[in-house]
Amino acid sequence: MFLLSSSILNNPNENGIIIFVLGILFIISLYHFLLFFQIKKKVYLFYSIYSFLIFISYLDVVENGFIPILIKPIIGTLNYLSTNLVWTYNIFYFIFLFTFIDIKPYSLKWYRFIKFNVIFLFILCFIFELLYVITGNLNFITNGNIIFTILITLFSLSIYIPLFKVDNSLKYYAIAGSLSLFICSIIATIIYLFELTPEENEIRLSIFYFGVILENIFFSLGLGKKQKLVILENVELQKNIYKQKENELLLENEKAEKEKLKATYDKELAENQLYALRSQMNPHFVFNSLTAIQYYISSNNVKASENYLIKFSKLIRQFFELSKESEINIEQEIKLISNYLDIEKLRFEDKFTYEINVDSQIETSEIKLPTMLIQPIVENAIVHGIFNKLDNGEVTINFKHDSLDSLKVEIIDNGVGFINTEVKNNNKRMKSSNVLSDRLRFFNKSGIWNIKYSQHELTPDLKDKGNITTFIIKKLYDNL
Repeated sequence: MFLLSSSILNNPNENGIIIFVLGILFIISLYHFLLFFQIKKKVYLFYSIYSFLIFISYLDVVENGFIPILIKPIIGTLNYLSTNLVWTYNIFYFIFLFTFIDIKPYSLKWYRFIKFNVIFLFILCFIFELLYVITGNLNFITNGNIIFTILITLFSLSIYIPLFKVDNSLKYYAIAGSLSLFICSIIATIIYLFELTPEENEIRLSIFYFGVILENIFFSLGLGKKQKLVILENVELQKNIYKQKENELLLENEKAEKEKLKATYDKELAENQLYALRSQMNPHFVFNSLTAIQYYISSNNVKASENYLIKFSKLIRQFFELSKESEINIEQEIKLISNYLDIEKLRFEDKFTYEINVDSQIETSEIKLPTMLIQPIVENAIVHGIFNKLDNGEVTINFKHDSLDSLKVEIIDNGVGFINTEVKNNNKRMKSSNVLSDRLRFFNKSGIWNIKYSQHELTPDLKDKGNITTFIIKKLYDNL
């Protein structure tokens, strides 16, 4: 009865579900492509290519909205390459999976087996396509697809042997992701083969799309953990290097050199830990925005979802460009905050207005502040203050000249206030507060910055008490 019931899941290619899935795949692909340039690890590039090829291969199944109009000039090419795209993204799936797990150190035999099969599948696909191009006989593609499907299924099942054996915590993300898609694919296939639903009911496609989303969520979480482990390993390696040098200096009785090394160690370690915190904050933008895109699509507001995707792509590109720097000028920070607030206004349907003020004597292109210090506080003002307010809210950001060498930044909102939300969102508040405390401690420890922070209610006597957060930022000297 469930499969026969009227549901939004029955026609995913018509009611916006496929657009939602494609939006997620596009953002994931773009995010990890930019992450590849930042971290220089091939696993992010392979995953970006894999998710992008899936995105491209399903563009032609969208029946409504703006996508059919956009791809109309290339729809013939997409139809011609449809089978090739499926072959290619399956091959890149295996390339990504075993780059992600890094199976070579654990089993050279399985590494060679997997490498041989990937090369064999690629050559096989190339031969089928070449025979089709030479002869024009579509049977080469049809029969080739059957052979490829059988081989890829057997290969997929065989790889679980090394996956379960390998001593690597990342394997659980790989297993969970691949099994999610595999199980959903089997269910969808059974529904189709045994005609469990009428032909016009396409709930099997919704089940398959659900598997695609689950797989990519597990893979993205796994890549996030891998990134964190790499950063921690680098920090630990740096600790060991400095400890070794410190011991050598002790043996040589070079006290002055030892003190200099310790100062350098403290500074560089603090900078590495700051980088780790920045890296962990990156995915926050992605998943917040996915929620907004889902809302617009479920409301059949295709134009708004398209506009949101364009704005979000621009913001995440700006975010990655700035996240490479340890500090940015006020002008760059204002652009980042403005872009973020514009997107949040879309997400909350203009529930608030904002204003950014800068003292006339401040040179916005010259004065610098730490990267990603102000924006998270602005986000807290929106999510914890304005969002819980019954009527419309206001957010004001002031950049003031505090003294000759100090900058004062105020983030003011007329939301429900800290006390009204701390009980509801105690864990989130505590986590956010801990991250900010850690960052401020690291900044002040680096010897480059002296940052003071305070927070209090704007109007304690009113129901909506509001909040004002203040930073006094002083730069001690330029980075070495």
